[in-house]
Amino acid sequence: MSLLPNISECSLILKECPSNHHQYNLPIAEQVATIIVGCDADSMEYGRDINVIRHDGNLKKVQETKGYYDPLQYPILFPFGTHGWDVNTTNCNGRRVSCRAYYSYMLQIRPNDQSMLLNVGRLLQQYVVDNYVKIESRRLRWIKEHQSDIRAEFYQGLQDALHVGETNAENIGKRTILPSSFIGGRRDMTQRYEDGMAIILNGGGIGKTFLYRTIMASLRSRGEIILATASSGIAATLLPGGRTAHSQFKIPIDIQLSSIYGIQKQKDLANLIRVAAAIIWDEAPMTNKNCLEALDRSLQDICSNNAPFGGKVLIMGGDFRQVLPIVKVMILMENVNTLQKEWDQKAS
Repeated sequence: MSLLPNISECSLILKECPSNHHQYNLPIAEQVATIIVGCDADSMEYGRDINVIRHDGNLKKVQETKGYYDPLQYPILFPFGTHGWDVNTTNCNGRRVSCRAYYSYMLQIRPNDQSMLLNVGRLLQQYVVDNYVKIESRRLRWIKEHQSDIRAEFYQGLQDALHVGETNAENIGKRTILPSSFIGGRRDMTQRYEDGMAIILNGGGIGKTFLYRTIMASLRSRGEIILATASSGIAATLLPGGRTAHSQFKIPIDIQLSSIYGIQKQKDLANLIRVAAAIIWDEAPMTNKNCLEALDRSLQDICSNNAPFGGKVLIMGGDFRQVLPIVKVMILMENVNTLQKEWDQKAS
């Protein structure tokens, strides 16, 4: 075409009519996600199955840990074939650079730096997700190959089986253990749950209310918002700004296993919950467990966070000795009579 005399008057028009129009439509979602497929030994050892066609027509396997993977996968971002990270990447001092450190450096926002990488829109999202998979795959591969270093034998076995409610010994076998340092793993989520929820259990008159008031005064003095609730009205009046849990969270009277609280995400109460630094719930053992489970589901929905209680710090306190003993398959009066007998026996 470059040899034509009227090349300046020519135009190139690309027309494509694919059979699957939806496959070639522009994406309309605002986010990019990925699914890591393959947990067998080969995929864990050799990485993803990526191939390119050579000039002679044969296939060439490309590992994502090689420096030439980035310019091959993203020629628009690296038109000059600039290599990305590989296992031999070093800094100016000759020290090895980790995959995470390299891409953190690449994605840094620097003043007066017109980075093309940070201005390519959705392609940047794909680039970030792709390299996140690369980082996580290497971490999983390292954990699998270093089970003895993380002392996995202390994690697996009877303790894990009892934790998940497994009672059949035949179902307990050899597994790859993810330590709590692996973000998103079960142990990491359990640790976050335990860090985010404090339970204060002690008898009456020990000073729980004083502790609540101290926490609230400390947080509120720094401009933080803390919600104070209690299961009973009397306990709520002892807390500054306290309200009963049913009033604060719109708990339905007839609470069920799948109930959620009547809080709309666009209302002021939902916005207040989202900006709150912590929630205090006094006399929590006195409430129905369905109320706490419904609070968990409601906070996850309001905060758009799948972490326990929507990622909110929840401080629960109470005294289990103040909880009435419940005997199954008994009416109310029978339960009262049982309580009276136990009280008489203790008094005698």
